[in-house]
Amino acid sequence: MKTDSQIIDKWLKGIKTDLAKAYEQTKASGAMIKSLKAFNNKKGYTTSAGVKGNDYSYWLENGRKPNKKKSHEDLVKWAYWATNKKLSGGGFIAKWVEDKRINYNAFGVAYNIAKNGIKVPNKYNKGKIVEDVLTDKKVNKLMTDLSYNEVLKIKSDIIKKLENGSK
Repeated sequence: MKTDSQIIDKWLKGIKTDLAKAYEQTKASGAMIKSLKAFNNKKGYTTSAGVKGNDYSYWLENGRKPNKKKSHEDLVKWAYWATNKKLSGGGFIAKWVEDKRINYNAFGVAYNIAKNGIKVPNKYNKGKIVEDVLTDKKVNKLMTDLSYNEVLKIKSDIIKKLENGSK
């Protein structure tokens, strides 16, 4: 008989695999896929489980608004930061353009993102990646599997008590 933790771990592995496949369909960086980490923590009677990824998964899912500061100088500063690999946290747009072998100037891409944001859905990303993967049907399947497992445990306990009582 499997433990609840084993059932959850197997389910999370499937969700993580499905998320990776869904992200591959977008122009998301490989870093997004590599960042997916499943967690399954139990404290007492409470279980906390899920899949975490890079913070920017929100923008892949929902798009990104333009920068609040819209002056040409502010947009250039942000584009420089987003394409300069020597800056802490920067360079991610340059890396994305490079990783995806997109034939665009990384600075121009960054400037455009800062100025106009990213609309989702778009031709590279239909959006709602997580929503499409983490469906009610899949959550209900997990709940059914866990419930069935509990029934098996109770049944096993009853059989053991009956066997011990008949001796």
